Amino acid sequence: MNMRELARNFLTIALTVVGFGLLQSMLAVTTEVYEHEAITINLSQDLCIGMGVMLLLARLKVHRSVALLFALSWLSIVLFDAVRDIGAVTMGQDPLIYDAVLLTAHLLVLLRDTLGKDTTRLLWIAGGGLAGAFVLTWGLFYWLMGRYRKAHWGVVLTGISLLLGITWWTTTEDSPWPSRLSTPDLVENGSRSFSVWSRLQEGLSGEAYSEAAALQFSTRPDVHIYIIESYGQIMTRKSVRKAWKKRLSSMNRALRAEGWFMATGLSHAPVAGGRSWLADATLFAGIEVKYESVYRHLVPRAAEVPSLVRMFEGNDYRTLLVRPKDKARRGVKLVNHFAFDDTVFFDDLKYSGISYGWAGIPDQYTLGKLRDEILPESGEDPTFLFFHMASSHIPWDELPPVVDDWRVLGGEAGQGVTSPRGRFRTKSKEIEFQLARYKRSDEVRINRLRATTQNLEQYAKAIDYELEILQQHLLALPDRPSLIILMGDHQPPMLGKSKNFSVPVHVLTRGTRLRREFLERGFKKGLQVQDRQPVVRHEGLFSVIARALAFNDGSEMPPYLPNGAVQGDAPKKGELKVVTDKVAK
Repeated sequence: MNMRELARNFLTIALTVVGFGLLQSMLAVTTEVYEHEAITINLSQDLCIGMGVMLLLARLKVHRSVALLFALSWLSIVLFDAVRDIGAVTMGQDPLIYDAVLLTAHLLVLLRDTLGKDTTRLLWIAGGGLAGAFVLTWGLFYWLMGRYRKAHWGVVLTGISLLLGITWWTTTEDSPWPSRLSTPDLVENGSRSFSVWSRLQEGLSGEAYSEAAALQFSTRPDVHIYIIESYGQIMTRKSVRKAWKKRLSSMNRALRAEGWFMATGLSHAPVAGGRSWLADATLFAGIEVKYESVYRHLVPRAAEVPSLVRMFEGNDYRTLLVRPKDKARRGVKLVNHFAFDDTVFFDDLKYSGISYGWAGIPDQYTLGKLRDEILPESGEDPTFLFFHMASSHIPWDELPPVVDDWRVLGGEAGQGVTSPRGRFRTKSKEIEFQLARYKRSDEVRINRLRATTQNLEQYAKAIDYELEILQQHLLALPDRPSLIILMGDHQPPMLGKSKNFSVPVHVLTRGTRLRREFLERGFKKGLQVQDRQPVVRHEGLFSVIARALAFNDGSEMPPYLPNGAVQGDAPKKGELKVVTDKVAK
């Protein structure tokens, strides 16, 4: 081998290393842009192995067009890792590819709302950067394959050994440059995304709830569902459970004296720490909605598919949605996705008193206005009410007082509301805030809050407030056949890495036949939580409520679907006790 050939071989190896470093910098740039302690620059094992395979194929005379395949694969990995890194910063988790695809349109709207005209320039820069990265990658791979087609086997093996040596070195525990292999994660994420999508299609077909949707009731009791924000099984912790049990005992005595029967169990929620709208959609549709992408795929068809709302509408109920905290704001529009007959949002309440907590309007005020002014508009027609309460939403340091007359809280007309929490957010903070709304993880990873003695006690006082005013409200309701459900949407955001998704569900009925189905499902008499394991899931409550109403009516009962219309993954051992169906049809 002469000196010229030796120099050419050395140059080939050197350019291989330079090319590797250039491609690797795509990941380095991605991670460095987002300065976050949870993200480090990780060398890609995929790039090392992929380039080694490419050099071998080049020497085996495989056509250089295979460079296009390697370029597309590498850019897919870069984009996937970029999405993961952004997810780590904004959401504390790896998002589904499915989420990322369906949220693209929403994020474009969000960017336009927050950045205005700068959005177009940003999109051109991003598009140009992606196109440039593709051309660079394809051209580099194509050129390297050309160099190695005629290279000596020793050069080829040297290049492959060098790349594989980098892979081995970065996987050792003492390596200053950690690495990761992304291809298996990408394949797993894609498989999981397809599984979520395919199961959702089954649920949206409507077949699972066809019998429930076809029910026609001759007896039509009122059905009210009151969602207590962040009311979770954390209330069973030693430091707060004594006062909680005392409150439940007091409620039990007062309500039983007025003819109410009560039963309680735990339900497994689809989310924890936040994202109440996913929990609500799960209840309405009887489909597990634990990802934002699933929610956004469901809601465009929510008015068409079988749901609790459709079932009651088909039986001539007045359907009423109350969300006192919801108001239109930048990037958020108020939409009645499930087509309730009537809605009550923040502006509809015309509240002009003192602003308390996150929602502003005290739940006692909303309950009073609902009971004395809104519900009477139904006349003798039965009502299906879904009320998502707000006063127990984090933070818990501005609880309103409990008053004898709810009108006192409203103050004088025209007094106005001044919210201490209406602070302005910068554009970047607004984007980060909006992105953080879409996280979902089976391991709750919210680092900004932990269950300290102080905040747990504040949280417990907020739950106590909600239970007290609910007792006051229920005792003031007209004495008519009713099914009332008081329940949490999800656990509060202070559980660290707990996998506990359980929330209390209290069922109150007037009429003995309405209670039967809940007792068969494992609910225990009274308001106390007696079991540590959930007896139902949020997505299974649709069928439980339908069966309870059918049994009360003497109609044939639809099937019980413990995991909802979309069966999903089987519950882990000990996660959910599914009570066998003992009720005779």
